[in-house]
Amino acid sequence: MDTEDLRYEETLERWALHDCSAVQGDRSADEMIALFNRWRPTRSKPVAARGTVTYRSMDQSWTSFVERWNVEGEEVFTQRLEQREATHSRLSVSALALEICETSYD
Repeated sequence: MDTEDLRYEETLERWALHDCSAVQGDRSADEMIALFNRWRPTRSKPVAARGTVTYRSMDQSWTSFVERWNVEGEEVFTQRLEQREATHSRLSVSALALEICETSYD
């Protein structure tokens, strides 16, 4: 493995899943976890380690999430999240399947 790749990989594992010690801003840990739980599904990603999704990959995702939050700031991040949620609900196959399921039982 290339040492440059290893260094980059290590940067993605700075914080364990739900470690809010580096989060900038006034949001509580519970609020940040809730935002993460909204963020991941917008790209059809799970919010917990299971199956082929490892704890390590969840730590990497959390680190990336925290870094994005800190760089973009609350306002930009929240706008982007709302845009992603709207796009996901409009284009997602899983969202369509859920809508069909709910409609068929009404």
